[in-house]
Amino acid sequence: MKRYILILLLFPLILQGQIFTSYVSISADALSGGSVTYDGDSAIMAFTSSGTLAVASPTNVRVLVVAGGGGGGSGSYACANGGGGGAGGVIHQSSFSINTNSYTVTVGDGGAADASGSNTTFSTLTAYGGGRGGGKCPTSAGANGGSGGGAGVSSGVGGTKGTGTAGQGNNGGTGQSASLWHGGGGGGSGASGSNGSNSSPYGRGGSGVDMTSLIGTSYGVSGWFGGGGSSGHDYGDGATPGGVGGGGDGGTTNGLAIIISPTSGVANTGGGGGGGASKTTSISGASGGSGVVIIKWKYKP
Repeated sequence: MKRYILILLLFPLILQGQIFTSYVSISADALSGGSVTYDGDSAIMAFTSSGTLAVASPTNVRVLVVAGGGGGGSGSYACANGGGGGAGGVIHQSSFSINTNSYTVTVGDGGAADASGSNTTFSTLTAYGGGRGGGKCPTSAGANGGSGGGAGVSSGVGGTKGTGTAGQGNNGGTGQSASLWHGGGGGGSGASGSNGSNSSPYGRGGSGVDMTSLIGTSYGVSGWFGGGGSSGHDYGDGATPGGVGGGGDGGTTNGLAIIISPTSGVANTGGGGGGGASKTTSISGASGGSGVVIIKWKYKP
């Protein structure tokens, strides 16, 4: 009999990889510091900017940590079209232990045009900022980051893609070395960015990740985070949509005038910024979206 009792006591530990194993109920006000909403018997706290989490009772929570997205590369006459910015790194834990303490929460900003995003940190977790897209000569290579930036093009030669961080994101796409010289798409947290090409989707940003099972649909883009920014392109019939999860659209030009400017990554999704386009005109890349920290726990009414 004692053996069976011991097995039953250890059973929750054996199943600790499951979402609800150590996801125990505590009071709704046991955690404070961020904006709180409620979803059934769960409380969800979001830090959309830096702050401090105060914990009155130790517990296990679900947590999502997203870094700032990289800015899109700027287009210029000498370098052609800019690459899309890489998404900020995404870390998600279904059961994360926190103790009675105060935790500093640092939410990373999205990078400006031609600049990488900033890291987001919470407790022992650090999500790395997305890499900038390649753009103005001689910086045609996409930068490394949570997800890598898409490459630009320098004097007709496609740059190298930025590399993503394992477990947080993916690589950007390479730049095109022929014809219309399209940049590569920024890497997304769920998929790599597309390589530059003359046909749709040109250099689209990689898709983000669906976090609806972890934190619902009230945050991100209907629960999606970390979409890569798309690259700029010439002679297109419209902007290249950014990667699902907040990635910015790429810019496009007809070679003489701006048709569509790139768009920024969506705030608090870590989406990469769209790349600028160029022929005889130059369009700057767009900024990446800021990061976020989201914590969810069951509460006792």
